[in-house]
Amino acid sequence: MACVSSPSIIGPVKRPQTILQTAKGSLSVGEAPRIVGTFSSDPDSFPRNGNLAADVVELRVDQMPQGSDWLGCAKALQVRGIPVIVTIRMKAEGGNWTRPETERLPLIEEALDYVAAVDIEMKSKLAEQVGRAAQRNKKACIVSFHDFEKTPNRGSLEAIVERAQTLGSVVKISTKIRTNEDSRTLAGLLLGRWKRPLCVIGMGEAGSHTRVSFPLFGSCLAYAYLERPAAPGQLSAARLREIFQELIPDY
Repeated sequence: MACVSSPSIIGPVKRPQTILQTAKGSLSVGEAPRIVGTFSSDPDSFPRNGNLAADVVELRVDQMPQGSDWLGCAKALQVRGIPVIVTIRMKAEGGNWTRPETERLPLIEEALDYVAAVDIEMKSKLAEQVGRAAQRNKKACIVSFHDFEKTPNRGSLEAIVERAQTLGSVVKISTKIRTNEDSRTLAGLLLGRWKRPLCVIGMGEAGSHTRVSFPLFGSCLAYAYLERPAAPGQLSAARLREIFQELIPDY
């Protein structure tokens, strides 16, 4: 994994940080962009050896075959020193999870015993409970907000970030980009003085550039794919790393 200092392209702004723990150490999130490689296939096919282009691996459990050993895969990655985020995304928030929340919560709580972080939607009834469980386990909790139709106005987004940062240790905002003004609205969030690291993503074809540009200016996590795109406009982790190595000194 790359060790990234505070690159000059991001600027001198002091940003909040959170820590992702593994069996071999820790990785800070907040001061410099970290590449998150998403994986959503059968975990038995995950490459157990060799170098990954990603700094962090997100296991999209909701998209994996039911009954697959995602937890075993997560444990193996953590032992290798690769932080794992477990995401079990509900259908209403763009995922494949359609079963009751009472069945999702035990899986998330089990994951917190072994992985570096979990992701929970801010709109979920589980958000507060998952955030507290992550804090007890001294693990990171990414609180996600999605709007697949539009980009809300700046005031609304700021209120969302304020709320989300009381629930978890990283805030992730992902909204649909339709116009240049939408891009500017999202970019403006990165200028805020927040208590938690902030990840901002613009969805849709018009927002594809934000997957590269926003991390350069403060978005703490850059999501890319390891085996197949998990969202429109998403780059491969390998390609995203090449771009960052070209643009960020010492990456």
